[in-house]
Amino acid sequence: MDEWRNADVRAGGLEGRASTLVPSSYGASDSLSDSGWTATRYFPAWALPDLWSIEGCESGHGTDPATYDLTAAHGGPLQISKATWEPFFAGRWTWEQIVTDPDIHYQAAYIIWERAGRTFSPWGCKP
Repeated sequence: MDEWRNADVRAGGLEGRASTLVPSSYGASDSLSDSGWTATRYFPAWALPDLWSIEGCESGHGTDPATYDLTAAHGGPLQISKATWEPFFAGRWTWEQIVTDPDIHYQAAYIIWERAGRTFSPWGCKP
């Protein structure tokens, strides 16, 4: 993992959150599904390139310092909408978990994606 990514995560008080990122050695000929990216646990392989593109647009793959701001309108690497999804997931996960826990973040994103008919229509950024 690149040191600059780790430094950005530490600066945000979220040591270890860079694990949500695809390793920097990822190249065009590599498979996202074999990359170790947390999202691969939930999304089918065919959706990963679009998801990777959206995440890059939404938060710079989690490197934007505002990515993990719990008071922001959107949170986490995929910038999930707080107003829409915090109430929906209440009782299952806290907003802090959705924003800061990679496993929960991608589970929540998968549920959102499924509810949108397996499309990325809920996201502002498009692939």
